Amino acid sequence: MIRSALRHPILWVVLAVLLIGILGVSGALAKGESDAIASISAGQTQTTAADQAVVTDIPYSHQVHVDKVGIQCLFCHNGAIRGAQATLPSLKTCATCHDYITVDADAQDQVDQVMQAYQQNARVQWPDVYKQPDYVYFDHRPHIANGVACQTCHGDVQKMTLVTAQVDINMGFCLDCHRKRIAQNPEMPAVEKERLTDCVTCHK
Repeated sequence: MIRSALRHPILWVVLAVLLIGILGVSGALAKGESDAIASISAGQTQTTAADQAVVTDIPYSHQVHVDKVGIQCLFCHNGAIRGAQATLPSLKTCATCHDYITVDADAQDQVDQVMQAYQQNARVQWPDVYKQPDYVYFDHRPHIANGVACQTCHGDVQKMTLVTAQVDINMGFCLDCHRKRIAQNPEMPAVEKERLTDCVTCHK
């Protein structure tokens, strides 16, 4: 029975395919190991997300960028237009301008630090100024769409060198603002007035 099976041509084709596959996988693994050893010998290591350099002291002045240069908040924090998080800019955003813009001598050293970090693919850990509890839900998008200025919740950021918390953003602060909006818009539909003071609007 075994001999008759071995005479079957399809069986030999299947065995040949399996053998080629095994040899191919073995070769790929051997090459990968060889390449890894070669790169280590050459002093090159593969950078993973965990190994990526983190920079925490990138110099940045909102006063210079916003008040003097006139950059709008949403240029760097463009996530506020699209969703809940305002998002913090990456170094690529910084490089978009500083690849071409000339600064004065006093600021050049700071710009050089930024560009060096960008070229090294470093990740910036910007300071977390405003933190919300896990049970609070806040969406920037409807606030921006309804004309709420960034300064309403973040203070006069355009006057700050180092941003600090200027407003105590708690439930009372938010409710006072929502109730003021209701009072200023008597034509607002009842369902919208109710939504602005409903617990589940901010507590999901």
